[in-house]
Amino acid sequence: LTKEERTNIEEDLGILKQKRKITESFCPLPWNHLGIKTNGGTRICCQMIYKPFGDLGVNVKDIKDINDVRNLPPVKLVRKQMLQGIKPKLCQLCWTEEKRDLKSKRIHQNIIYPDALSQAKRYTNHNGEIDTDKIPLNYLDLRLGNKCNLACRSCGPTESNLWYKDYWTQGLRSIQVTDGLRQQEYELKEEDGQITINSNDFDWPDNTTFLNQILDSCNNIDRIYFTGGEPTINHAHIQFLQKLVDYSKSQDIFLEYNSNGMAMPESLLNIWPKFKGVGIGFSIDGMKEKFEYLRYPGKWDKFIRTITKLHTYHKSGNSVQVVIAPTISIYNCLHMLDLYNFILYSTPPWFSKTMPIHVLEGPAYMSPKILPNHAKLQIKTQYYDWIKKLQLKGNLPGIRSGRSNNFKNG
Repeated sequence: LTKEERTNIEEDLGILKQKRKITESFCPLPWNHLGIKTNGGTRICCQMIYKPFGDLGVNVKDIKDINDVRNLPPVKLVRKQMLQGIKPKLCQLCWTEEKRDLKSKRIHQNIIYPDALSQAKRYTNHNGEIDTDKIPLNYLDLRLGNKCNLACRSCGPTESNLWYKDYWTQGLRSIQVTDGLRQQEYELKEEDGQITINSNDFDWPDNTTFLNQILDSCNNIDRIYFTGGEPTINHAHIQFLQKLVDYSKSQDIFLEYNSNGMAMPESLLNIWPKFKGVGIGFSIDGMKEKFEYLRYPGKWDKFIRTITKLHTYHKSGNSVQVVIAPTISIYNCLHMLDLYNFILYSTPPWFSKTMPIHVLEGPAYMSPKILPNHAKLQIKTQYYDWIKKLQLKGNLPGIRSGRSNNFKNG
């Protein structure tokens, strides 16, 4: 090869390498997504669990136009890094999951939005700013306050108002919320025997125009994720769904949920068929008394009743995608096998037979990472033994037969 030919090949290889780096660092969410926290704070992505947490530093109560927050400095920096083939530190959770051969949220979003990278390259300036008309919002993460019916052990008062009483009983009189690198404090108070806080931030759906702005200006939304608090008992959530129907937008929107499974109101079951589809991840961390310990004051029988109602809903010709999505902690490392057996053999055929898992990141004293190596080895051995037993059976009855112990007449 001539020197010129070698140079051309090296340049081509360099271009290919850079393209691969961009592909491996790119995620659509900084371009087409906006997350709203329970107190109305805004952020890039809920997977950004390390400081400064992807927070945009703006609360929905101060937003007059949604597009005003789409080109703030934190999100522009992330976009710029991704298009340079740099993996942002804010996205460390996804990088860690991918190193462990897990399907990260980043990978999942690239599958859902396969054209996002080409659009990002075309309509993103060198400083990370985008043309919001060319790249509209597609996906919203809406946490419509912290009203909840459980006080789970791995949770806290920012996600569940049932934690207020526990804080008060322990002598704690305030709640801290991190917004970027700034700490915001809410004071607890007692009124007529009820523990509340000195702010209406967690009631932002009723005290801001933000949901109306979505209805008026976000015509390209195709997915909305609801969690909480607990969305199934949140009236603002159901009212918002009805408005999406009234505005003739529901048929183009797929609804995603994280729910504790303790409630399934008829109002939801009646309105869901008017949407493009529904997917639910139930945050179930164990069975029976194990579930009730970790998800206090939840009752396992209530969860079974919810599945029964969804089974009737499904038999009526309505589609719903359902998975169990547990959080693994030191309390339930071994109980995951019980849950796997439950979904394989004791759930109806339409119920997903796979189980996405999330390893608890905090509080640290509940993380399985603190277990000694001999305990981790014991856990690993039990999992391998369970897998071998399934392999020896040659099939998975809960999948192949389409039958289940609890729903045989389905």
